Parts: sequence; structure tokens; C-alpha cells
Amino acid sequence: MFKKKLAIYLSCLLAFGIFSLSCNSSAVNDNLLPMYPDFSGKNPNLFDTSWLTISPCDTPCWHELRLGKTSIADAIVAIKELSFINPESLKLVETRLPSKNIESVLAECKESPGKTCVDARFYEKTLESIYIWPNYQISFDQAVEQLGEPNGFFYTPLGVETSGCYISLIWIKKQMTVSFSEETGTLKRDLCSHLLETNWKLPQNIPIQIVSIVLSEQIESIISNETYVIWEGFEE
Repeated sequence: MFKKKLAIYLSCLLAFGIFSLSCNSSAVNDNLLPMYPDFSGKNPNLFDTSWLTISPCDTPCWHELRLGKTSIADAIVAIKELSFINPESLKLVETRLPSKNIESVLAECKESPGKTCVDARFYEKTLESIYIWPNYQISFDQAVEQLGEPNGFFYTPLGVETSGCYISLIWIKKQMTVSFSEETGTLKRDLCSHLLETNWKLPQNIPIQIVSIVLSEQIESIISNETYVIWEGFEE
């Protein structure tokens, strides 16, 4: 049962590229807009930091796209108008998953042509998840400094034959995760094995590869897994 749930979750979360590659969260400091990332010398309008801030709306809302409410047509209009999106790159794609069919509005960022940076997914024509691939460098500790402490994290080895690790920080109220997937060697060690040595505390500088905003039932499914760990901070 665990393997089945995990396979469905990972297929939903990772289908568009990451492998091609009860605590209260702390309040966000409104004075941070944000400290991270640093866009010195660059046009900040070409980078999406909305998931780090409460502007224009706090997660689980993203640029006024609201889970369970926003339609495909409204999402296409809203995403096309975002300053960091290449409007010509938008496309609607249907994906068949084990349990259902998903329609996705995919878009590329102007600063990362040729790569999907936003994936708004719909089931029965209603928005059920948003995936964002940041087109800038940002790490787990930088996100935590901005967003406040997560409730916990989920981890899993990539597979029996593939040495590596997948990790997601989870903010339950925000219905959001930030995630990283590695082959052994990226951080000079197997990260899942490393957790045993650090009493379940993560390294601070893990890079964020994908941001996921999902329905509350998906979050509940993740935190019910045996490999969900309540947050106790980063390793020192």
C-alpha cells in the first residue's frame, strides 16, 4: 500500500521533469520582500518570487490562481499576463496517470527558454495543483528563513537500483512543498543515508528544484507516510 501511494504521488509530482533533471508554521516577516534570492543587476520582474511572499496572494493561492476554483480558461489568461512568462510558450497537454487523466497548462519563463517553469494541473476542469521550477538559485534554508519553519519533511530513496534521494519540505497550512532530487554524488553523499547520521536533520544548503502547491488531501497523504519526519531544524 505504501509503495502504491508513493508511486502515485511521485508520478503526479515529477511527471514533467524533476528526474530529467502538528506544529504551526512561523509567521512570514512582512519586511522581507524577500532577502532571497538576490537579483542585483537583474530585472526582478523576470523571476517569480510570489511563492516566497504574500504578494499578490499567499499560498495555497498563486498569482490569484486558487486550487479547487480556478478554471483552465482563467488560468491561461492569468499565466499569459505574468511578467516572467513567455506568453507564446503556453500549451495545454493531457497526461494519463494510473488513476485519472490530468490536463496541464504548461509555460516557459523568459529567462529559461526551452524549459517548463510553470505547470498548472487540472482534474475535471478544476485546478488541483501548481508546480513551479524556479529559474534562479535558492536553497532550503533560504526558503525557511523567508517562509518560517516547515511542519516537517518527506524523504524516499530514488529506487532499489538507483542510489539517490528525494526530499520535500512541507508547509501544511500553505499546502506547499519545496523539493530536491539527487543522484549519489551531487552532495558527495547519499542524502537519505546521511539523515541517519544527523538525527533526521537536513543540510542547510540543499537546492530547491521544484515548488509544489497542492490540495490538502495530497498533503495529508504525504504526511501519513512512514518516511514523513516532524521538523526539528537543520543540522549545524
